[in-house]
Amino acid sequence: MPHVEVTMHVFSGRENPKWKIDGNHHKFGDIVEKIESHVQNDMTTGLGYSGFTVRHDNTIYKIPKKSNIELEKLLLHSSNHVREAQSSSLQHFISKSVIDHVLGHLDGNLGQEGDLQLPAYDPRSWNIQSVQPYNNCYNYANNMKTNTFAQPGRASGLPMEEITGVVVQKNAEADGLQLQVVAEDGNVPINIRNLVALVIWPSQDFHWFRLDNNNQFSHKPGQSFVRDYDEDHDIITDPRQCNLGPYKFVTFMTTVPQLVHID
Repeated sequence: MPHVEVTMHVFSGRENPKWKIDGNHHKFGDIVEKIESHVQNDMTTGLGYSGFTVRHDNTIYKIPKKSNIELEKLLLHSSNHVREAQSSSLQHFISKSVIDHVLGHLDGNLGQEGDLQLPAYDPRSWNIQSVQPYNNCYNYANNMKTNTFAQPGRASGLPMEEITGVVVQKNAEADGLQLQVVAEDGNVPINIRNLVALVIWPSQDFHWFRLDNNNQFSHKPGQSFVRDYDEDHDIITDPRQCNLGPYKFVTFMTTVPQLVHID
């Protein structure tokens, strides 16, 4: 099967993350096209993110930091969709802090650890006829309008086998979301970028909330309108403690739009 081999140059004392992207990856064609058209440049490595090297058809391509931002983001994105035995160690290497570090370089907004990148609460673009009926809570939580009523795992080829917290979380992780572990009695981690919350109506349905830059949660129930209150019409500061109707809190997760693919 055709594939490309990727190395991200980011570490000094530890081995750099390496992975393969095979021909089944949904962005394989785009990645190969951009690799083959990439103008080669010398790459100088230093501390932190320095770029990628890619092997394709026995040719090694050097992609220095910020020399081809679109391709670099595609390569970084692909690391969340590896389906090989090495994937567990890969995810250990590519932690959320490393992803934030790389994206900080590529987006030109490298800042201190803990810098917030939270969406603003502005429901106007979601509550219009061309958008509202076709995008659901998963779209809204990920801040992505696909007009496909997105389902966790569908973009990654995973069916929704059953409506449980374990299955929905697993499918969301396949799409690129990452688990955010919080102690049961801990505070909402408001200093985390792009924080979302998964809740489940057992065996029936799932629902998602997102944290906005006002430190309050908002959500979009199904085809209905976006709102920032719970079933009691109270502002939501912690989805674990608000009125969720028949739903039960499952977990917090994070979503980085540059790395997540939903459908």
